Amino acid sequence: MAINWHDGDIIRATAKMDYGGDDIQNVFHYRYNGPDVVDTTAISSVLAAIDNIYDNFEPAMNTGLAFTTIDITNVTQGLVYPDEDWPNQTTGGDADPVMPNQCCLMMLGRTNRSKTLARKFMGPFTEGDHTGNAWVSGLVSSAGTALVDWLTGYSFGGGSQLSPVVVHYVNNAINRVSDILTGVVTDAVYTQRRRRKSVGS
Repeated sequence: MAINWHDGDIIRATAKMDYGGDDIQNVFHYRYNGPDVVDTTAISSVLAAIDNIYDNFEPAMNTGLAFTTIDITNVTQGLVYPDEDWPNQTTGGDADPVMPNQCCLMMLGRTNRSKTLARKFMGPFTEGDHTGNAWVSGLVSSAGTALVDWLTGYSFGGGSQLSPVVVHYVNNAINRVSDILTGVVTDAVYTQRRRRKSVGS
């Protein structure tokens, strides 16, 4: 049975990938603004918003990377939906030798609150995307476009908007929501720790 999303609902979407048995995840939060909308329509828009971000990175990601699912939860209403397939992404598009898969490019989103940031770690990329101790300019440029896609959010239907936010939880309940207003990407190589499946949380 379809359920409506309401103005102000907070949505959590987990972009899931796999590389060589390692789970890779990025969690995105959006605030829905607009008239009541059927959840199936809204879910399709969340999927498209995240898929659009990764469109910018897929050509540089190693072919060993598999895009598995996107998991969506309406946190405000406590609605957990079944895993969804990625609309367009299947695998990375670059067959060059891969960089160590903990080496990431980071997109940083800033809010108007001190120390309230959103970090999205992107990778794995290939040796051709890296020179010296930095990512090549072409990848950084693609990341800049992805950053714009993320910060812009996603508009659909008659006045419906998904806007990126940072959510602070206390005891698994929403305590504070901050709009992501600006962002930055650089050519710096960051490290994100990976976990084996079924190990850790």
